[in-house]
Amino acid sequence: MAENLVWGMVDITYIFLGGLGAGAFFISALFVLRGKPDETYFSAARYGAFIAPIAAIIGALILPTELGHPLRAWRVYLNLVHGWESPMFYGAWLLILFIATSFFYALTFLPKGAAPDDTRRGARRTLAYIGLAIGFALALYYGFLHGAMPSRPFWNTPILPLLFLFSAYATGVAGVILLRGLLHRKSDDPEVESRYQASGYQLLAWILALTVGQLVLLFLFIVFGAGFAGAGMRQAVSVIMPGGVLATGFWAWVVVVGLVVPVVIALVYMAPRLFGDRAAVVPRAAEIILPIALLFGGYMLRYVVVVAGQITGPVGI
Repeated sequence: MAENLVWGMVDITYIFLGGLGAGAFFISALFVLRGKPDETYFSAARYGAFIAPIAAIIGALILPTELGHPLRAWRVYLNLVHGWESPMFYGAWLLILFIATSFFYALTFLPKGAAPDDTRRGARRTLAYIGLAIGFALALYYGFLHGAMPSRPFWNTPILPLLFLFSAYATGVAGVILLRGLLHRKSDDPEVESRYQASGYQLLAWILALTVGQLVLLFLFIVFGAGFAGAGMRQAVSVIMPGGVLATGFWAWVVVVGLVVPVVIALVYMAPRLFGDRAAVVPRAAEIILPIALLFGGYMLRYVVVVAGQITGPVGI
């Protein structure tokens, strides 16, 4: 469906990758700033540190291909006279600042002897604070970019920036969990495995909080749009309601696969520790299935939002 739209798959992928990078940096920075010299948490932080610039750079490279003259894309950064009037001007600079910060942040993890208390600890923590602020603004920006268009009622809601923020952070955490699941080598030392599972529990806790938050925001979006907003908003929201052209993509892929499935998996493996005194043990299969479902759902969320905003208008479909 997105082939014939102004904002198509390239734009959707760019938004997804930017959010993924911001989310990966978010969880990496939190693990760095928590203060514990724990190699297991440091390893998870390293995964996030590497995901962040790679995802953001790929997104930045593919976006100009949508332009009629992609080699002129650099001019947006020099449009200092009229650029302040465009949300895209701010987004372009936020992306560049985030790429630069996350790149130098990742370099602090690159040396073979990198450790929680190494000589790069001060620089790593400083870059973590800076990147958290820029990444937060970048993740919100993707929602504000769409929400600033009053002629598109599906987008014109204050819920959208928060939804994109929660989804960005969730996909970033999912990326870290997926790399852990694919690359972790089980240790014969029970203490090492115990610390690995403890850090995994923290990641699952973030997944649970962020996915439940998204479910709440989507509920509010639907209730407000279908029940209390004007006619234009009600007609716009109808495309994701049962019978709508995007209903399957929204309810099956975004809600069920992308949110409900990760919540259920997280609760199943967190329950022993959450509701009792037993240790939470997450098998490798769950560490792979959960993040893949969440990443796919996060991509489909952006697909549904971007497409729905373009096929609807103030006077209906």
